Amino acid sequence: AYLIEGNQGQSGWYTSPLTVKLIATDNVAGVSTTRYQINNGAWQTGTQFLLTGDGLYTLLFYSVDAAGNVETGFPLQLKLDTAAPAAPTAVETFPSGWSRVNRFSVQWANPPDLSGLAGVYYRMDGAPSGNTDGTFSPLTNRLDGLTVPNEGAHSLFLWLRDNAGNADYHNRAQAPLLKYDATPPTT
Repeated sequence: AYLIEGNQGQSGWYTSPLTVKLIATDNVAGVSTTRYQINNGAWQTGTQFLLTGDGLYTLLFYSVDAAGNVETGFPLQLKLDTAAPAAPTAVETFPSGWSRVNRFSVQWANPPDLSGLAGVYYRMDGAPSGNTDGTFSPLTNRLDGLTVPNEGAHSLFLWLRDNAGNADYHNRAQAPLLKYDATPPTT
């Protein structure tokens, strides 16, 4: 048996360093030793270890009792992504100038991310103050059909969430202003 201590993220990912505890039992002769291997590395003896670096891990482990009986080992897969995605880049709005139609699109380039991108948070007319202080969309590089609340120039902030559930509103981009004016001039 084993126990994993750490923050469970989403989609089978963990979002914090992990403590792995191997729990061996033998009710007759007693457990003599427990061995484990991380990502085809050297075999080690012990019942507890840390995984601190982001990545994909394959763990193998087994125990031996005092009579020399060797347990059949099995692999365990763990996925660790502790970092929120970087900010989107190359953000563009469409239309790029003033529009008399209240309908906008925004697109951007995504940074690489270990667990992949799940979507984007966006917030209009004010910078976000928390990781989920916005509207979430599962679209990962384009928003279509955005409307602004009234005429004028409106700011739009974007930040990404990965498949592990990591998001950091500090890693945000500000889109070019969304500009809406449906009122004709008067003379």
